[in-house]
Amino acid sequence: MTFPLKISLLLPFCLLAAGCSVQSTPTPPTTPVPVPVPPTTSGQIDGKVLAGQQPLSDATIQLFAAGTSGYGTGAVSLLSTPVTTAQDGTFSLIGDYTCPSASSQLYVLATGGNPGLTSSTSNSASVMMAALGPCTLFGSTYTLDPNAYININEVTTVASVYALAAFINPTTLQVGTSSTNATGLTNAFLTVPNLVDISTGQARTATLAANGTVPQSTINSLGNTLDLCIKSNGTGTPCSTLFAAATSTGATAPTNTLQAVLNIATHPASQAAALYQIATTSTSFSPALTAAPNDWTLSVPYKTSNSLQTRVALDADGNVWINNTVSGAVLGRSGPYSSVFKLSNQGAFLSPAIGYFANGFNALSDLAVDPTGNVWLTDSAVSSVYKLSTSGTVLATAQTGISVPNALAIDGAGNAWIANNNGTLAALSNSAVKLPGSPFTGSTLPYPTGMAIDPSSNIWIADYSATLAFGLAAFNNAGTQLPGSPYLDTNLIQTHHIASDSAGNIWLTATQSNTLHKFTPNGVPTQPGGYTGGGLNGPASVAIDGAGNAWVANGADSKSIPHIVEFSNAGLPLSGSTGYASSPVSLIGATPADDLAIDSSGNVWTLPGGYYIIEYIGTATPVATPFSLAIKNNKLAQKP
Repeated sequence: MTFPLKISLLLPFCLLAAGCSVQSTPTPPTTPVPVPVPPTTSGQIDGKVLAGQQPLSDATIQLFAAGTSGYGTGAVSLLSTPVTTAQDGTFSLIGDYTCPSASSQLYVLATGGNPGLTSSTSNSASVMMAALGPCTLFGSTYTLDPNAYININEVTTVASVYALAAFINPTTLQVGTSSTNATGLTNAFLTVPNLVDISTGQARTATLAANGTVPQSTINSLGNTLDLCIKSNGTGTPCSTLFAAATSTGATAPTNTLQAVLNIATHPASQAAALYQIATTSTSFSPALTAAPNDWTLSVPYKTSNSLQTRVALDADGNVWINNTVSGAVLGRSGPYSSVFKLSNQGAFLSPAIGYFANGFNALSDLAVDPTGNVWLTDSAVSSVYKLSTSGTVLATAQTGISVPNALAIDGAGNAWIANNNGTLAALSNSAVKLPGSPFTGSTLPYPTGMAIDPSSNIWIADYSATLAFGLAAFNNAGTQLPGSPYLDTNLIQTHHIASDSAGNIWLTATQSNTLHKFTPNGVPTQPGGYTGGGLNGPASVAIDGAGNAWVANGADSKSIPHIVEFSNAGLPLSGSTGYASSPVSLIGATPADDLAIDSSGNVWTLPGGYYIIEYIGTATPVATPFSLAIKNNKLAQKP
C-alpha cells in the first residue's frame, strides 16, 4: 500500500546533476514509478541549512526513504525534483510525494551549496544529513510532522551518521537495512533525537527520558571538525586536511563531509589527535572538548539504579534487560535482594524504576532471553531458576537439579541450560520442567561463570578458578561431554563470560593474564596463550558482532571512564592501545565494566558494574538478538 502526501516546491530548484561522481555527492536512489493517488493536503514543512551558524544557500535538498532490501541499498528518492535553499538557507516543502509505507524511515540530505562566497560557488564536498524518522498519521495523511522544523547542520550530520552508521553505504551514502532487520533500523533512527534536537540543530545534554547523559562536547567537537570544510569552496586545505585525518589505515579517503563522519564513526581510534586539532580551528559549536579524546566513539551513560548490576541481555525488540542487586530497604524488606530492569533501546525505563522483582529473588547471577521473548534468571542464593514474561511476571520457577546456579544459556528450542556450582549441568524445558538425565555430570569445573551455545547447539561453560590451568568445558545437547573437554590453554585462568561466533568458534577472556582466547569448534586454541593488546585490562566479558569481531569489556579500568576493546575475528586488535573509552562523564558509584552486549542497530551496551549502563552509539556491526532466536534462525553472530 502507498500513502499519499502533499508537498510543493515553493523555492527555485535544481536537479542533482546527471553523471556526478559518487565520490563528491551521494548517488541518487531510484525514483519510484508514480502511482496515481487522490490529492490530499498536508501541512507545510520548513527547514534551514546552516554551515556552523551561517546560512548555506543553493544547497540541494532531497528527501529519502531508507531501503528495506539490504544494508546500504534500496533507498527511495521521494521528491521528483529536489529543492534548493534560499539565500538565508531556508527551504519549504509542500506538494506531492508518496511515502512507501507507514513505517518508512525518512532522512534528508543537503548537498553542495554556497556558504557566503562568490555567487558561482557550490561546495561539492559538502554533504550534510538529518535523520527524520517514520511517516506518521496526521489527519488522514501519512506524512512528516507538519509542525516540525528541520535544521540541517554539522551537528545533525554527526548524530545521524553515528546512529545509522551500520546502515549507510560509504560510497553511495544510501541508507538501508535488510528485510529482516526493520527493528534495528527503527531503533537507530530513534537514537538520533536522543542525541540532538533536529528542530534547533543543537546537541542535547540529556536524553529524552532524562536518565542518560549525552556527550554534547564530543558531538560539538565533531561538528567543528566539519565546519571549515563546509564553509569553503571544497577544493582547498580545509577539506583536504579533514579528509586526510578521516582516512584510517588501508581505507579509501573520503571526498565529502558525510563520508568523513562515517569513516570517523566506524574507525574511532584512527588519528584521534589529528581530528581534534582540526576541531579546535572552529568555535561554531560549544561547549566543545578541551583536550584530545582517547578516541571518537560516542557513548551515553544511563543511570539505572543505586546498586550492583552484573549481566545484560537484549530481546528481539532491542530492549535491554539487566539483573540487579538492590538494598532490601528499597523493596521494603530486610537484607539485599535482586530485581531485573527493562529499558527501551533508547534507555527509557519500561520496568518500574526499581525493576521487576518477586519475593523469591535474592542474588540473581545470570539472565537470558528465550526465542519468544521471555526472560530467564538464575538465583545462586536460593538455587532457583525463574522464567519471566515480557512484562516481568514470574511464569515458572524451577529448583530440581539446580544447585547454586551461576551461568545460564537458552538454546534455539527454548530449553534453558544452567551451570551449577557443583560441576553439574542442568537442563530445563521451556516450561521449566527438568529434562531427562538432568543434571548432567562430568565438567569438573568448580566455579562456572559463563555459558554460550554454538550454532550446532553445543553448550560451552567457562570457569573462573584461579588455580586451574583450564577454564572451558563443552557438552552436546544430549548432555554428553564432548571429546577432549575440558580444554586446556596457557594463561586461561580466571575466565568470565564467553561467546560463540557464527563458525562455532568459542571466545573467552582471561582476567588474570589480560588475554582474549579463541577455540575452534573442536576445542583447539587458535593462538596458544591468547591474544593481547587493543587495550585489554582485566577483560571480563566478550560478545561477537555481525562482522565476527570480538568486543570485550574491561574489568580493571578506572571506574570513572571504563573502556571496551575490539578485535577482528582473526585476533587483531582494532581499538588502539588503550581501547575505546566512554565519554568523559563522572560515573559515581560505578565499578569497572563487567558485561556487554550488542544490539541489532550496532550499538554496544556495557555494564560498568555499578549504577549505570553505557551505550556506545553505532560502533559495532548489527547482530541478531536474542541469542536463542538467532540460533533457532541460523543467524548466531550474524547480521539480522
